[in-house]
Amino acid sequence: MLLSETDQQKLLGYMAENWGDKAKCHVCGESDFGISSTIFEIREFHGGSIALGKSKILPVVPVTCSNCGDIRLVGAIKAGILKAEEEPAEEEPAEEEVSDEL
Repeated sequence: MLLSETDQQKLLGYMAENWGDKAKCHVCGESDFGISSTIFEIREFHGGSIALGKSKILPVVPVTCSNCGDIRLVGAIKAGILKAEEEPAEEEPAEEEVSDEL
């Protein structure tokens, strides 16, 4: 999924607010980063097979150090780019109706 210009601005705002002075590469110490224009997903591991509809998915945006190439992953939901989907409520078993009639 591609990031819109608005989403990129949201991510920059999130980074400025939450990273602040810590917005330096933890490998080389530089503070110039490039933001991916794409949201990627990390899926829960299921022994090498794909479990569609049963896995948790973590949407992330790669932020890459312009100097050394180290990559940080920023959670797209936490950054306000995507909304978390609500877990479907478990259906309660239907109660059996009891009739007094014979």
